[in-house]
Formats: sequence, C-alpha cells, structure tokens
Amino acid sequence: MIWRFRWRIALPFIIIWILFAAVSGIFSSRVYRSVQIINLENNLTTHAQLIATSITANQTITEDPGESERLLEYWVAHSTIPVSVINEDGSIIFENSSEFAITGDQLNFPEIKNAKIEGVGINTRYIASLDSDVLYVAVPYYSQDGFIEGYIRVARSLDVIAHGQESITWFFIISAFVGTGLIVLFSSILANEAVEPLKKLGAAAERV
Repeated sequence: MIWRFRWRIALPFIIIWILFAAVSGIFSSRVYRSVQIINLENNLTTHAQLIATSITANQTITEDPGESERLLEYWVAHSTIPVSVINEDGSIIFENSSEFAITGDQLNFPEIKNAKIEGVGINTRYIASLDSDVLYVAVPYYSQDGFIEGYIRVARSLDVIAHGQESITWFFIISAFVGTGLIVLFSSILANEAVEPLKKLGAAAERV
C-alpha cells in the first residue's frame, strides 16, 4: 500500500521533471552552440581583417610586390589558426595547414564569393579528413588601385563547440537522474507521513 501510494505521489513529479530537464537541455545546447558560433565568427573575422588591412596598408606605402609577399608569408607562418592566402585568380599563394586545405578553384567556394560581394564571407562545411564541421571566414585585401588582389581565409574546427554541447547534455542527463532520485525519496517520506495516521487508526481498531 505504501509503495503504491508513494508512486502515485512521485510519478507526476518525475514526468514533469524529466520533461523539464529534456527541454532545458535541448534549449541550452542550441543556445550555447549559437552563441559560440557567433563569437567564433567574430573572432575569425577580426583575425582575417587584421591580416587583410595590414597587407592593404603595406600596398599603399611600397611598390615592391616582394615586400607584400614577405608580409603575407610572415602572417601565415606566425598565425595561431589555419590561414590561406588566395590570389584573385583562385590559386592559393600561401597556406599554413594542410589539414584545412581545400582543393579546387577557390573562387567557387561560398565564403570567397560572399567576400567578393559583401566584404566578408562565412561558411561552414564538413571536412572528411578532420571528421568535423569547419567554419571558414574570408575577407578580401586590395591593391594600391583599390581593386581586389586576393583573399585571406581563416578556419576553425567546431569540435570544441560540439564537446561543449556534449557536456551540457550530460549535465542535464545527470540532473534528471539525481532529481528523480530526490523526488522518489521525498515521495517516500510524504507517503510514510500520510499512511502513519492510518496505521495508528488500524492498530486502535484492532485493539477494540
């Protein structure tokens, strides 16, 4: 009787708690991913624009094309993230990471097309060699005459964000189990408190 009464008390709360944990987990995971991707897009855009601005500024103060190439090579070599320098004809001039390298005509990729039109191009695609989604951001750099001379493209794997989402999901799964255990415990206490007067009444009736 006590067990049956206990589950009648606990079951509605358990269902509500599990639904709450599931909805909260899904919502929090999606919000986390959206916020982290926006932050990553902003950071990559800033990094690419810093390189492009430096190259464009250098073009205006020197007529030596070799100087610009040396500056580009320096930026690529010392960058802490994958960087590709792409010529206006779509060929790659410099690249510091073979893992993030993309074959084919670079001008056909969405981030380069958007960079040419809008000034900044952003695209996410799956890279089989990394077994991960990768975020690409591209911006143009300009010649002395103000024409697009090439593009700076930076990249970052979204693995870190995926791991963060997994951590959030596990947090809510564990919370659901812990919460369910607490609900059962408190339900047992309530059931015992509710049944105790009935036990006493039954004992008194037996004595009579």
